[in-house]
Formats: sequence, structure tokens, C-alpha cells
Amino acid sequence: METNDHLLIDYSAILEAEFGKPGTPERAKFDEEAYAFYTSQVLLEEQKRNQRRKDMEKITKELYEFAQSRIEELLPLADENTSANNKYTVELITMSDIVIAYEKEHYPIK
Repeated sequence: METNDHLLIDYSAILEAEFGKPGTPERAKFDEEAYAFYTSQVLLEEQKRNQRRKDMEKITKELYEFAQSRIEELLPLADENTSANNKYTVELITMSDIVIAYEKEHYPIK
């Protein structure tokens, strides 16, 4: 595997070398396959979000209470400077979503 030693790379040139210039049949095929892959990933993520919404509808009181206590443990580990991809941030968001979903169902604001 090549490393770039943190140099800027012209990815247009790489795409041209690998898949041909824009407008060529090879490049058109690549563009079509890349778009199909991208679209499939978007659909997959939407399916995951829909499943997560369904799962949130089945939250038990025990899970709600666990999520509340886990949030207390996670708050010191993640703050506004922590990356959104940090494992503690991701877990904190998930636990928060559980608490929010449970409270919307059982303690709605009228």
C-alpha cells in the first residue's frame, strides 16, 4: 500500500488513470457503479434508522433506567470537544435516544 506522506493528491488524475477520462465508456461504467454503491449505502442506513425507531418503541423501564445511569457514567468522558465518532460520544447519543424515546412514550408533554 502506498502512503502519501500527507501530501495533497489529485484524485481526478487517479480516477482518470484507473477508470478513464470522463465521458469514456469505462468511466461511465465506473460512475454508474459508484453511484449504485452510494445509493445502496444510503438505503442501508435508512433501513438501520427505521429499525432503530422500531426498537425504540419497545424500550422497557429497565432499559430506560440503565440508560439513565449509563449517561451519568458517560458524561465525564465526552464533552463538546470530543469527536462525534468517539466511542463514548456514540454511546452517549444512543443512551440519550433511549431515554428520550421512553420519556416521549411514558411522560409526554402536553
